[in-house]
Amino acid sequence: MTLDVLMHGFVLFCGPLAILVIVKAFPLPAQAAHGLTAVLISWLLFTALGTVPRLGPFPGALFGILLPVVLAGLCMALLPSVRAVIMQADVPLLVALHVTRVAGGLFILLHAQGRLSDPFASIAGWGDLLAAGLAIPAAIIAWRARPGWEHWVLGWNVIGFADFISAVTLGVLSQPGSPLRLFFEAPGTALLGELPWRFIPSYFVPLYLMIHIALFVRLVPAVLGGLRGPRRLNAV
Repeated sequence: MTLDVLMHGFVLFCGPLAILVIVKAFPLPAQAAHGLTAVLISWLLFTALGTVPRLGPFPGALFGILLPVVLAGLCMALLPSVRAVIMQADVPLLVALHVTRVAGGLFILLHAQGRLSDPFASIAGWGDLLAAGLAIPAAIIAWRARPGWEHWVLGWNVIGFADFISAVTLGVLSQPGSPLRLFFEAPGTALLGELPWRFIPSYFVPLYLMIHIALFVRLVPAVLGGLRGPRRLNAV
């Protein structure tokens, strides 16, 4: 079984799974839930057809990956109705979805086959494995919801978010044809513009980055509120 077949299987299973989890995790009215489902399915299909911007020479790489993330982040920051939905989100379910990032370990195997270069392959691959492994205890901690659970889950969220940011940065800096290229080990990250691998930068990475941002919106106020509470008690 080749790595390409494994990746095809991952997309066929985890693509629809991510849609189901996201729609289930956010308490949306039926019409809004149907609309979100349609958007996510269309995004997945357009990625398969190659009509979604994917990893390629700068600036297309950053636009394709980060533009939907920036737009979603602005909605979370500026729209109270969106923040209200996020504050009621099923945190354990959203965290558990990141276990699927174990597929990032395929980057390490691709490097061993000479199809993907370092430092991207090793850092992104091991980073995804770390985020996926830590997502298991983080989801359990969130599910048990014992006092202080937000601190632990926020710590995991920082690790998972940082992994994606470093991966995107290294991907662009290793991309053939990019004027920002700093790492010239062949073959670079050109493979991530081809099927089935383009689903990672064009679909899964921006989608999971949005989840990270939503979790920051959900968790940071709780953590900061918990830190302020003891200070107020001590002041009294």
